[in-house]
Amino acid sequence: MADKPQSVTLTVDGKKVTAPAGTLLIEACKTVGIEVPSFCYYPNLSLQGACRMCLVKIEKMPKLQTACTTVVSEGMVVTSDSDEIKQARKGMLELLLGNHPLDCPVCDAGGECELQDMTFSYGAAESKFMEAKNHKNEQQWSPVVFFDRPRCILCYRCVRMCGEGMDVFALGVENRGASSIIAPNVPARLPPMPALPACTVRSHSGSADGMRNPSAG
Repeated sequence: MADKPQSVTLTVDGKKVTAPAGTLLIEACKTVGIEVPSFCYYPNLSLQGACRMCLVKIEKMPKLQTACTTVVSEGMVVTSDSDEIKQARKGMLELLLGNHPLDCPVCDAGGECELQDMTFSYGAAESKFMEAKNHKNEQQWSPVVFFDRPRCILCYRCVRMCGEGMDVFALGVENRGASSIIAPNVPARLPPMPALPACTVRSHSGSADGMRNPSAG
């Protein structure tokens, strides 16, 4: 039985890329200076594929694929920047901003916000929705943990970092689909410990442990 190749060669936007077998496409793109946008992806955390911002075109595949969950393969031909891809990413941003407060000038995360950066990059700053925003009040889960629900875009980074990165498992997801919300697993037992502020999605907590806040605009 032949051994599996130790590395594979693919093409991204016309550039030849060589990466170890098993590498995620989003990471392979970084090796040649191509940054594929993403909110939910974070190195060493489980794959989520929730935000759909990392969509790319892969030759011979009928639909756009998520670069954060796709493993590179030999001879793969990828396009990371085209009108179709830009429109798909802009559409996702418009959905994320549907109920998101558009107060970037006065937001504490202004200037350090991935959502803000991508909104300006893809021109989705104006909402096409005529309905009033479905505002949700901020919640306090413990003496040190606040949840700024209006700014949450369900990237699930806080949930995965708490569980996989800190082995705390203090946060989880309630409901399904459009009704999904981040919630404490046992509200009464959320302790005022130093690890939990890193899991908060409250905008004015700023960057925690080097992670920029993707949920605040």
